[in-house]
Amino acid sequence: MSATTEFPRQVKHVRLRDGERPIAAWVAGIAYGTKSNTTKVGGTLVLTDQRVIFEPLKLPRALIPGSNRRWIAGHFFDLEFSEVRQVAIDERRRAAVVITGPDGSMALNVAASRMSMAWSKKNIAARDDAYSQLRAAIAAAT
Repeated sequence: MSATTEFPRQVKHVRLRDGERPIAAWVAGIAYGTKSNTTKVGGTLVLTDQRVIFEPLKLPRALIPGSNRRWIAGHFFDLEFSEVRQVAIDERRRAAVVITGPDGSMALNVAASRMSMAWSKKNIAARDDAYSQLRAAIAAAT
């Protein structure tokens, strides 16, 4: 998705800023528990050339982005690259990426598609893609 000005259609509420470009988006969900491969909130992990965002599938109307909130009740985040402290792979889960910001960490299970089973090997490839693109974009910006 490089050199484009639009996200795939699964990204509904992310508003690009002036001059901001989308880079990639992955199917993801907030990991349930400390070792689980299941998710409690499904959504989309979004990478732009300035920010990393997790957008839940069902976002309450009061929480639609546009405010300056970074973390909202553990179900939405919108972090500038300068706010990201670390991006790591969670070895306790099959396909999870952990993103740490100023207000804590969030483990996100990355999936190959919305219909992927939690144990699918395709999810590992999706996780690795998300991890490498997140790390590269953040490193390039700092």
